[in-house]
Amino acid sequence: MALLSLYTGMRAGEIFQLRWEHVNFTEGTLAILDGKGEQSRVAHMTRQVREMLEALPDKKRGHLVFPQLGTNTRRVSVSALFRTVTNSLGLNDGIPDRRDWIVFHSLRHILECQTYAQRSRGNGSADGQHACRCRRCGIWRKSAHCQKMEKSLPA
Repeated sequence: MALLSLYTGMRAGEIFQLRWEHVNFTEGTLAILDGKGEQSRVAHMTRQVREMLEALPDKKRGHLVFPQLGTNTRRVSVSALFRTVTNSLGLNDGIPDRRDWIVFHSLRHILECQTYAQRSRGNGSADGQHACRCRRCGIWRKSAHCQKMEKSLPA
């Protein structure tokens, strides 16, 4: 689920309700129905997302892609494993303000940061570095969580 959020920008609730009939391997797209604000949209699969989804078992129409374990019922929260992984990787070490910590929702903003950086490079940005918009002031900057995530992402 984390990989899906990281590479598509999907929110946890959108991932929880994703069904196999929303996955189009031919077109390389995911239909996101009734997202935030009850808006539907399409997300494009990266190579990593496609490989991950193709490796999952039981691709039955009508079934959830990521159900509660052992059922076909919708998840209601992100697993505690996400926090365990972020702690073991030290992604939040040295970041005193909990509002700046990496949480599951941060993953979709990492995609936003990467997209912004690509646009900046395309528009002649001198540094081409990843930047994030600070929630407090709205200024684009290279934040501590972006720096830590950059170091832990595969190339």
